[in-house]
Amino acid sequence: MARASKSEQTGSIGVSEVTGKFGRIGFGFAEITRHDNGTDVFLMARDVRRFDLGLTLAAQIKGGDSYFGRPEKDSDGHIKGWWFADPDGAHIDDWLRHGLPYVLVMHDLNADISYWVHITEDAIVSTGKGKKILVPAHQRVDEDSREALITIAATTRPAPAWEGTAWRGAASILDRDLVRFALVVPRLVAPHPSAQIEAPLSASQGIAMVMQARIYDIERLRDRGLVPLDDREGGGADDWYWRLYAALYRRVTIGEVDHLAEMQQGAPNSAAAVAAAVAAAACLMEEDRADEAVKLLEKALEADKEEPVDHAWMSVQLARGYAETGRLDEARALAASVQGLAATHSTDATATAIAGAGAQLLFSLLGWGEGDVGKTIEAADTSASWWRQQTRGRALADALDRTYREWTYDESIRWSASDTSNDQLHAASLNASLVGAQGDWRQLAGELGKDMLVRLNRYSAAAEAQSGVSQLRYAGSARALKDAVGRLVSDGPAISITDATRGIDLDRLTHTSAKATLELLRHGGAVLAEDVADGVVSWLVRTVSEPDEFIRRVRPAFDVETALADTLAGVLRSANLQSHKTVIDYLAAKAPVEDELVARSWARVVRRLPQACDAEAVSHALENAEDGHRLLRDALRGVAANHIESVRDVLLADILESGSPDALSAWGEVRTLPAEAMERAIDHIVSQLAERRASASSGVIRGWDIDQPRNLVVINKFHGARAQWTPLVEYIEDRNVYSGEKAGALEALAWAVQDIPAGLRPESASSGATRLVKWGWVPC
Repeated sequence: MARASKSEQTGSIGVSEVTGKFGRIGFGFAEITRHDNGTDVFLMARDVRRFDLGLTLAAQIKGGDSYFGRPEKDSDGHIKGWWFADPDGAHIDDWLRHGLPYVLVMHDLNADISYWVHITEDAIVSTGKGKKILVPAHQRVDEDSREALITIAATTRPAPAWEGTAWRGAASILDRDLVRFALVVPRLVAPHPSAQIEAPLSASQGIAMVMQARIYDIERLRDRGLVPLDDREGGGADDWYWRLYAALYRRVTIGEVDHLAEMQQGAPNSAAAVAAAVAAAACLMEEDRADEAVKLLEKALEADKEEPVDHAWMSVQLARGYAETGRLDEARALAASVQGLAATHSTDATATAIAGAGAQLLFSLLGWGEGDVGKTIEAADTSASWWRQQTRGRALADALDRTYREWTYDESIRWSASDTSNDQLHAASLNASLVGAQGDWRQLAGELGKDMLVRLNRYSAAAEAQSGVSQLRYAGSARALKDAVGRLVSDGPAISITDATRGIDLDRLTHTSAKATLELLRHGGAVLAEDVADGVVSWLVRTVSEPDEFIRRVRPAFDVETALADTLAGVLRSANLQSHKTVIDYLAAKAPVEDELVARSWARVVRRLPQACDAEAVSHALENAEDGHRLLRDALRGVAANHIESVRDVLLADILESGSPDALSAWGEVRTLPAEAMERAIDHIVSQLAERRASASSGVIRGWDIDQPRNLVVINKFHGARAQWTPLVEYIEDRNVYSGEKAGALEALAWAVQDIPAGLRPESASSGATRLVKWGWVPC
């Protein structure tokens, strides 16, 4: 009987046990038995869902105690790893020259643990005659090493060359991937705008052209019979891909969204179903319907049959939806799960784009200082993002050119087949959304909304203005939306704001839309429909009473109570008396407010309440506020003074004693002030104006807690015999004083300017203060 050697037996056990460990983390393996060329196994990388990635590692396996005889220890005596020595360096040189990424695996037979190291030039240490390499103790063949090993296996993938693809497209795209490429990187599928097209378009080419917003080109080709259906009635096409094309065409041209979700039905394969699901979910999220998008994607992922890139595509979109609705742990997990995609599918432009979007999302969900900015920027710097920015650049260049022509009063007629700025911004924003790059989408969608609005004037169709306003709200462009609402309410068409606020589901606000929606309601409060305003008041009071769910869902980057109270102050202007009573009842039960900013916001709310409020409720509210901040207390005194004589006595005493601006503001109707109190108030304001001018000359800019310059205009108007106009005019014309501090006074002067003695009238007031204040052009 033949007897096997001990070393042969040990080696066989080592190979068997190591390949078993690779099998347990999902890798495939092929053991080399016919030729002893120094390589024991080829390892086929697979992802966590056991999909083969088309990536292979070569491995040399060493088993037995003898390989662990050269430990390397740290300063505390802990083993960092073990040195593998190659006396003449021949084996290591062969591994370095191998055509596949190479790993050395050392197996501890006694502990049943396998350790590995990637053979690279940087890891090799010369011993003089030979070479050695350290096998780290922390690198074990187990689940924790899966992604690292996959990344190593991917190092042989050739780098893609994208130069020239704008003209010739991608060299080769598998049929199963064509729709994904058409949606995510359409320039690799769509014919170039300058190309001579003679053959009928394929459905994928048509989809790619829609994603580029090349509607005019499509119409021209349809007229030539090169698009085999009427895009507007394409739902009945026999070919599923053409039906998807028609659904996307309607999305881009007329804004339809719901029909896209239906496209998953009848999809010819898994890749097609994924494309339909992602397109539908992305469009839902673009319209602040993240909950519906999440439900759609969760259902689509249940089958778990998608190829790795398609699965990652849906995962990033679902992570985006989770992040928008406050499900942060799930969002982080999904965003992290796609991070290896860029390495395993580096030649796939859609895969790197999806992985980049996941990296950006993951970074946004980490705490301050937790993420690696450099790696995030690197991951997001993909071919798809370059092409998207190129599209954005064309749009902004066209918008700038249009603005310049308007500035120069260029009335020449210029013919163009398309609206470049609108179309290109639309294409870029849609692309960012389909990739799952929420941050990029917000920026681009906001720019699209601005471009839609800057073309309009007071005579424009309300529906067009409403579309622009809604676009800004969806994009979360809170500051831009605030300014747009101010313009539309003041100059029209104001009905666009009324219409834009209908149908908003406040319980479904997202991280992106929450702040912008509150700004829309706050600054558009005066033109809300009464039923809308009443519903908003009810929601605001309920939410400010129990804000936890709102905070969990939207992850606000703003103070919730002040934002909700400020919105309430705006909306109350259109609400009915019952809504006002709801607010008073809330304040009557509310704990004292001690924070100044919060008190200031609630004071704004109180000033919107009618003087005829329920006396008992006002009395309770004032009683609660006595132990809180003076701003809210004094505002409530102003309401209570109409019902409680003792409160009026306190206010009058404060005005007589110190000219208190808080008491003066709470008093309300200045025409009822006794002469002595009025004179005291005027003297106090004049003194404040002098102090403010002195501070301004030193470069100090401060706002008014209570707008005293405006108060002086009002008091002067109704107490002409004792009016002091000169200090006010000097204050307004003082160029050291910040213009924003003069806005309230100028607004009041628009209707009081005739009361100023002719020789004192400031030019800014007599030549249209209303217009100046309305647009914020307040002169210094």
